[in-house]
Amino acid sequence: TSPPPTATPTLTEKPHQSPETTPPSPVREAAPAPASVWPWQDWLALLWLGGTAGLALWLITGYRTAHRWIGNAVALTDPAWQKILTEECQRQSLRRIPRLLVNPEVPGPCVAGCFRPVLLLPACCQDWDLETRTLVLRHELAHVRRGDPWHAWVRALALTIHWLNPLVWIAVSRSRRDEELAADAAVLASGTPPDRYAATLLS
Repeated sequence: TSPPPTATPTLTEKPHQSPETTPPSPVREAAPAPASVWPWQDWLALLWLGGTAGLALWLITGYRTAHRWIGNAVALTDPAWQKILTEECQRQSLRRIPRLLVNPEVPGPCVAGCFRPVLLLPACCQDWDLETRTLVLRHELAHVRRGDPWHAWVRALALTIHWLNPLVWIAVSRSRRDEELAADAAVLASGTPPDRYAATLLS
């Protein structure tokens, strides 16, 4: 007799899945990159920096111009001028007598410098009569006594920093006007007739 057949174990195979029937794995899509757009605050800051840089350059240019005027000027040592200068400084109680300088580049009488202010005069000052010389020096020394050269620097710095504010421009304009009016008032308060002073300014 032949031996009974032995049962051989059979492996259960999983059904083969083709790539077409495999469910796709979930893939997370990348978020779109944000558009590189500057906010309005950045544009405003850039505008402010540009204006500030331009006004700072204007301020430096003005300082260099005044420095050049002083460097190229000639001291006015005429005794007649020095006598009027000394008398007017005593009248306005100025302890330090500023220097008188003449420079043809100067368009008109002006004060330059803060720590040691000087009076700059145009070349035509030699043709002025005694009254004109006195009134011009009286007006310019009033600026020195009031400390107006310092005020000019403060105005320039305020305008450089706050140039976007229209109220600052108005304040600067009125401050300059008030300085001139105060110097004119000092001349008139000394007893100068208004019509003579007006004629001097026009000439």
